[in-house]
Amino acid sequence: MHEPVKINMAIVAQLIQFAKRHYVPFDTEANSFRQRMYAPKHHAKDSIDNDDASFPDNAFVNALIEPFEKEKSFNDVLFELLDRHFPTKDEKATNVYKRVGIQRSHWSKMLSNRDYQPNKDTIFKLIFAFELNLDDANRLLASAGYAFNRSQYKDLVILAAVTQHIYLLQEVDESLHQFAKTTLFSDK
Repeated sequence: MHEPVKINMAIVAQLIQFAKRHYVPFDTEANSFRQRMYAPKHHAKDSIDNDDASFPDNAFVNALIEPFEKEKSFNDVLFELLDRHFPTKDEKATNVYKRVGIQRSHWSKMLSNRDYQPNKDTIFKLIFAFELNLDDANRLLASAGYAFNRSQYKDLVILAAVTQHIYLLQEVDESLHQFAKTTLFSDK
């Protein structure tokens, strides 16, 4: 019979405290994205060359996508991480996906499909699998079109763990369960 895993509640409290301190609620005064995107524009002149009022101008769109600037595709960044962590062919990368609960078929799909688009939870799991620092975590997120969101409890707990180099899956899951009412590595 297995003994229950002891969770370090001091670490759990530390992660939750960081997340609470850095939480930024959604600004209810601001217009929603859809309202900003499709609000009619007031043009000085109305000609066929003017942008259609239902589309934003290029400067506005560029400002929206700027935080998601990506230098490489998700697939390229994943292989770069594998090369860095497993430099010789003799080493097995199976522990990478097994440790964080990614199914073998899912892992195979990530490696074989160059255009694979993972969900954010998969990216979070990979951050822990590779025990990435904040810069590499941001690069991996950006490669898939994501970023840490300070208005999301789950993101803040993950951010807290990464910035403090805490890669203890049970403690992270317990923090997520208590603070965000969700988990990443277990079914609570």
